Amino acid sequence: MSLLTGGGETGKLIRAHDWSVSPLGTPDKWPQSLKTTLSIILHSRFPMFLFWGREHICFYNDAYRPSLGNNGKHPDAIGRKGHEVWPEIWDFIKPLIDQAMISGEATWHENQLLPIFRNGQMEDVYWTFSYSPVNDESGSHAGVLVTCTETTSSVLALTRMRESEQRFKSLINQATVGVVVLMGEDLKIEVANDKYCELIRKPREMLIGRKLFEVHPEAEEEFRQVIEEVLLTGRELYISENPFWVKQGEERLPIYLNLTYQPYKELGGKISGVIVLMTDVTEQVNALRKIAFEEERSRLAIDSAELGVFEVELFNDRMLSNPRFDALFGYSQPVTRKEYAATVLPEDMPIRSNAIEKALDSGNLAYEVRVRWKDGSIHWIKVTGRVFRDEDGEPVKMLGVVQETTEQKSSSEALSTLVTERTRELSESNLQLQNINAELQQFVHVSSHDLQEPLRKIRTYVEMISLRDFDKLSEDSRNYFNKISAAAGRLSSSLKGLLDFNSLNREEQYEETDLNTIVENVHSDLELLIEQKKARLIVQPLPVIHAIPVQMHQLLYNLVNNALKFSKPDTEPVIRIECGVSTATEENDYLKIYHHITVTDNGIGFAPENAEKIFVIFQRLHDRRSYSGTGIGLALCRKVVQNHNGKIWAESREGKGAIFHILIPGG
Repeated sequence: MSLLTGGGETGKLIRAHDWSVSPLGTPDKWPQSLKTTLSIILHSRFPMFLFWGREHICFYNDAYRPSLGNNGKHPDAIGRKGHEVWPEIWDFIKPLIDQAMISGEATWHENQLLPIFRNGQMEDVYWTFSYSPVNDESGSHAGVLVTCTETTSSVLALTRMRESEQRFKSLINQATVGVVVLMGEDLKIEVANDKYCELIRKPREMLIGRKLFEVHPEAEEEFRQVIEEVLLTGRELYISENPFWVKQGEERLPIYLNLTYQPYKELGGKISGVIVLMTDVTEQVNALRKIAFEEERSRLAIDSAELGVFEVELFNDRMLSNPRFDALFGYSQPVTRKEYAATVLPEDMPIRSNAIEKALDSGNLAYEVRVRWKDGSIHWIKVTGRVFRDEDGEPVKMLGVVQETTEQKSSSEALSTLVTERTRELSESNLQLQNINAELQQFVHVSSHDLQEPLRKIRTYVEMISLRDFDKLSEDSRNYFNKISAAAGRLSSSLKGLLDFNSLNREEQYEETDLNTIVENVHSDLELLIEQKKARLIVQPLPVIHAIPVQMHQLLYNLVNNALKFSKPDTEPVIRIECGVSTATEENDYLKIYHHITVTDNGIGFAPENAEKIFVIFQRLHDRRSYSGTGIGLALCRKVVQNHNGKIWAESREGKGAIFHILIPGG
């Protein structure tokens, strides 16, 4: 028993067992393979059970002991035959033992239900286990090692979780508000409760597993942006009294819904979908509209105490009016609608007719005409009002007010004459300004080209003298020639930069522009400099945007060239170009989407207080001897972005590289 020391409680039981009456005999007669296997089992903290020999004598360790419970198989199982210990499951495990003993093949079962007798009763127990053959000294299969874990608690927990999930789905299904759960980027409908199906008048089998906008293509334009914002920001959004048209028989009827969009978050916080809650508020909306109608009529009557007020029932042309209304048409008492209309001057009658026709479509009435009173005097009147509809959408009533605008019209005509004169003067001034601007652009263009020609001659003659007579010159003269050549080169670069900057004022055609192709062309243009600097240009997949291709090339060329120029001498330049999506709320509360392009480098950077200064034309932060350049490149970048109605800014610290941010409208 020297190999069977330790092993806790089961080790003691094995050592204390009377093996003389066992088919195995006393331990001194046991094969070494059995002793070694038992030693491994007893000193393992993983649950293990051993069947040994033809009689399948049973052994186990302390880690296996809890699975046997109390008032059951422990401690009598040690040393007993397998079929005596496990009569309730012997029909199941005997074939597994035979498979391992005869064929030598191990078995594997996961979460297997095997009811056993323990704790004084039969219990449902789940196991994950493997049966493996154990060889003796001759290489024969002498036993079966069972490594196992009781998984009853986890299986029951999973079952409870599924039952809880089913109860949750049942509660969702019985909710009095419509609920739909949209999962993934393609917004597949995973859950749709009874109320949702009832509201949209579609059965659940037509919804589950399908993409939302396949089911509701008419809603994509209005709601896709809302849903994508919830997915992107994780914020809840709420829309009230949203009209939704449903088909009922042969009719399309409007219902009104309050909609809540909530992000669906996984346990780790990842947003994987959107939950939409909808409440039918059609009755409330209709009631509020009725109240609004009554309030509108009362407000018009109160606010227009000095105005003419009228009400027309469109289905029978019946008209009600107040005394002031009658007086504005030259009457002392109410007359028919036809008689009121007869006072309008014939040449103004089309204005009235067109305004009423438009009002029947739009709901808003507004026109201004002249009327002739019985005494022959002409008066200007202004009519405003609204058309109200029934539940079928048919116009049934028109409410409005009338005011006399004769004096205002006279003042307006005088003002109009003045405005016309001023407009003419401004137009002439604007034309002069346009001519001056065109002449200025022409001057810059012609001047730059005219300066390039003598500049080319200067550079050519300097180069010829340098090649033929440079060695004959004194050291001071050679130094002067070098300075002349460098100055001519800088002047040439500045002139080219001015031409490029001036060219941005031309109107060019927008088109679908693949930024990946633009970056490839920039890389090709700067290939030699990139190789000389041993730089790495890392580009994430970029979108296709609506832009001017030539200007996009100028923008990215200057930013990459700038990063190469201001790289650290002792550091491998790394330039990253990436693009994402950003949103911004405009003044009219419209959520606008932008392409957010970033160009990041690990160069020398600049002080934060210079972040705006670098975009000023001819502005330089470093002397020419340290870094070449004209000071036009970043000014050109800003001009390109402004031409595209976008924004550009930079972030940096000295020695920490720089990030250039570009926002280009994306829709």
